[in-house]
Amino acid sequence: MEIPRQNYTLESFLDYIIKNTEKVFHEKQERKWLKVYLVYTIKDWEKLFEGLKKEKYGEITHIIFDTNPIGNPLGVTTEYYVYQWIPGLILLFTSSTQEYYERTIKHFIASKRGITQSWIRPFLMDQIRKYLIESHHALTYRFIGRRFRYWKYPTKIRSDYDRRISYSGEDADYALNELAELYGIIPSSIDMRIGESKFQINRNGLFVIRHINRTTIGVLQEIIEKILAEQIRIRNISEEFIIKTKSLGEGRNELKVQSVVAGKIILPNRIQSKLTIDNMFHKHNDLNYDPGYANIDDEDRMETNFSFLDTFIQEHPLIFAATVLDETKGTVFGISGEENGIALIPKHRTTFESFLNFFNYIAENFDHDAGLAIFR
Repeated sequence: MEIPRQNYTLESFLDYIIKNTEKVFHEKQERKWLKVYLVYTIKDWEKLFEGLKKEKYGEITHIIFDTNPIGNPLGVTTEYYVYQWIPGLILLFTSSTQEYYERTIKHFIASKRGITQSWIRPFLMDQIRKYLIESHHALTYRFIGRRFRYWKYPTKIRSDYDRRISYSGEDADYALNELAELYGIIPSSIDMRIGESKFQINRNGLFVIRHINRTTIGVLQEIIEKILAEQIRIRNISEEFIIKTKSLGEGRNELKVQSVVAGKIILPNRIQSKLTIDNMFHKHNDLNYDPGYANIDDEDRMETNFSFLDTFIQEHPLIFAATVLDETKGTVFGISGEENGIALIPKHRTTFESFLNFFNYIAENFDHDAGLAIFR
């Protein structure tokens, strides 16, 4: 993907891509798809990319990831164009393949503190699909759908099973509605078409625009606005959970005192049993993930790397506690909970994305109506 250097606004940047698709994408690229990654960051996001090759193109920042040092034939060079939508949230535009993405920005996000991929709640994914059908007469032709046994979405058949279904067909909208009614399936990845223009939406904030025109670019902007209406509040609250140190007195009488701003995950649907928590502590990986699926199905996968230490569970009444280690970011925090809520207690090297991803994990697997707040 190659954009000439000049001062762009977001609108003029997107307009250039629409009008110059053949120039923007390299001739040898088999798939001239625009990929857009929605990513949460610290407010001063440019600090994260220090040391990389970057240039300012007005409101757009051109960043080059080069994993091809001299003598390494396996390295790759990939370009991303970054736009700050609002403080704490950026868009990454690229045409890179999934392999190149995993070797560049995905690795970068995993290894850096202060940045994480976004996440769209299951019910919001379905709301977006229905909105596009009603407002743009969009058609779904492929989807990946899921249901976890702890969700409260109604289901007529075997509600106590986890499910993952991948479906392709011109009747995909009908199939998804039927699967939702019978099995409680909610989409986690959706391929849609407006006229002949195709695009894909994934729950990890990846948007793939297969036909680049004003319609699909406009839909992208509408979707982002709908996601932000709910998600940015959660992102900002997660940043508040910290350990503060303040000084009392002066000189030899100075005393340093720590205070903790803790968080709370609110669970309106209530945790039903000790078994639910035991599954969280000991079976917290994606139950439906099969590495044998095709790569494109990996786009909807939610990755978590939490380990639970010093666990405690009591039943009648339900009380539980643990120390949580985010193995990716190196954060340590405590949790203490009961049937209607989980307290989040910062302990060591806290960073907003650890709390955000843990909340997403709880909402994804145990209570889709979960909320996040400062502990009072």
